[in-house]
Amino acid sequence: MGLVLPESWVLPLTMLVADFASGIHCLGMCGGIVGAFSARRALSPADTPEWPCHLAFNAGRIASYTAAGTVVGRALYRVESLGRRSSRGSGQQCPQVICLRR
Repeated sequence: MGLVLPESWVLPLTMLVADFASGIHCLGMCGGIVGAFSARRALSPADTPEWPCHLAFNAGRIASYTAAGTVVGRALYRVESLGRRSSRGSGQQCPQVICLRR
């Protein structure tokens, strides 16, 4: 028998887990990047413009998150379509794989 939680706890617990995961992500990814930018600034002349590095960083960040979102979205679409095919004729209203109704 598994752990049974009241329905009213699902959203707050999901938000807590997502917040914890995003905090770890930010510490690992953003912390290192900010440290690298700070070290670069300390080593470069004062008149060196910073915007080319910031532009390159943000363009790469946007492109990589777009690519990752595309891969995950496509994979979830495939899972959903497999569930839709397997639930045909069973009388269910939503795909078997990700059906959240009771």
